[in-house]
Amino acid sequence: MWKSLTTATLTTLALTLPAHADTQFSYVDEAGKPATQLYVKDGKVRMETGGDAMMFDASSGTFTVIDHAEQSYMVMDAATMERMAAQAGQMQQRMAPQMAEMQAQMEHMSPEQRAMVEQMMGGLAANAADPSAMAMAAPKVEMKDMGGTRKVAGFRCKDVQMVVGGQSYARMCLAQLDSLDIPAADRATLEAMHEGMRHMTEMGPGAPSVPDIMPDGLAIAYQPEGPAVEDGDGPETLKAISHGGVSADLFTVPAGYRKQTMPDMGGR
Repeated sequence: MWKSLTTATLTTLALTLPAHADTQFSYVDEAGKPATQLYVKDGKVRMETGGDAMMFDASSGTFTVIDHAEQSYMVMDAATMERMAAQAGQMQQRMAPQMAEMQAQMEHMSPEQRAMVEQMMGGLAANAADPSAMAMAAPKVEMKDMGGTRKVAGFRCKDVQMVVGGQSYARMCLAQLDSLDIPAADRATLEAMHEGMRHMTEMGPGAPSVPDIMPDGLAIAYQPEGPAVEDGDGPETLKAISHGGVSADLFTVPAGYRKQTMPDMGGR
């Protein structure tokens, strides 16, 4: 669930949290089989989606993405994300003359030819004359209130539609954290994680991102649409929230996994 969404400041993530408590969120797919699992313990979060996992540590403000198929992992911290965002900006500046030339050439194309080129380049050509708008910019994410509420797993939530880049991406039912059965410590940890996700998007084009499960509250029901379905997402619904018994081992990288580094985008 939420494989490719990008949208809570890393400098504020080293929070002083109250007494810790373990919380597990169990989601099921439309057949009732286990799906996404979310664990919170001692200022850390682990989210399992499919064969991969993502971990967050509030004390350091770091995200760790684990690829079980490749037996590898990648750590994203504030310094790494800021470096990538800066490199992306430098790359855009270097590309600006070539993109401006492309834009001039496109002015002599027929509307059909121009539309074809823009579609092939995913909108890059349309913004070629403006380096600040050039293409690596993350698509705009909008949350549209659908005007209804319902109960999922006994909790009240609000129906919304997520629109990404002008396309409907998913319908979700969002519940505010303070309305759920979550201890204050674990709620603060989840809020810190969301703040980190939001901060990534504010860094600008080129910054890495991780799935944001709380665009405006915790998604306790998720129905993918359009691109999300093409990405392999499926419907999921919260089944239960439980406490206790979350192992600390869940928040460590498996032994023998290879550490990968974020790619250098050529910035100097």
